[in-house]
Amino acid sequence: LFPYTTLFRSRSKYDEALNYFEKAKEWDVKMFGPDNEALAKVYNNIALIYKELENYPKSLESYNKAIEIESKFRPEGSKDLALFNNNLGGLYNSLEELDKAVAYVKTALEMYLKYCGEQSEEVAMAYGNLADLYGTTNPELSLQYVKKALGFYMEMYGEHHPDVAWCYGTLAVVYYNKGEDALAEEYNKRALSIYKDFYGEAHPRIALIYHLVSIKLLEKGKIAQATEYNQKALE
Repeated sequence: LFPYTTLFRSRSKYDEALNYFEKAKEWDVKMFGPDNEALAKVYNNIALIYKELENYPKSLESYNKAIEIESKFRPEGSKDLALFNNNLGGLYNSLEELDKAVAYVKTALEMYLKYCGEQSEEVAMAYGNLADLYGTTNPELSLQYVKKALGFYMEMYGEHHPDVAWCYGTLAVVYYNKGEDALAEEYNKRALSIYKDFYGEAHPRIALIYHLVSIKLLEKGKIAQATEYNQKALE
């Protein structure tokens, strides 16, 4: 089911994707009954789409259903259950409920360490997500997590990879929040260089960096420069 999710989301056809997974849910229930493990992934995908549509109550309901079903069949935990907890943490982040977001991502991290091993992409992702969550409230802790994620990604992929660039972007945000602008700008440059090599000049991740830089410049009263970077983000 996940390839279909990626296909629909990349085209922003969320309504079509939602219709697809609702039919998949009906089919699973009809064939295997309402009490079957396969439904957990379907509910997770439905939750992802509702989150993109900013229908957070429906997304929350679907994530909780996915976790409920998977927990029943895998009470000791599983890689999928880790994913569902991680995704629910992302939803609570969108809802600006930081404590809940952190709790769910930490639960995901514990399961990823158990079922995927410390040297895994999933563990690196969880560390990166925790770095994001702590970025504004606890920069020092955020720094610890993002450096762990960066170490894993560099070991897995080398120095030139989008996930490494993502860590650089997170480091830039942390250093901006710590008031270390020179370091922040250096990491932004590294992130932009990698992203441009992989994606060209126009990509959402590149736009996000420009947007964040514009916010920081605006906070410092550098209106002309902030406007310039915001325009780059919109191009």
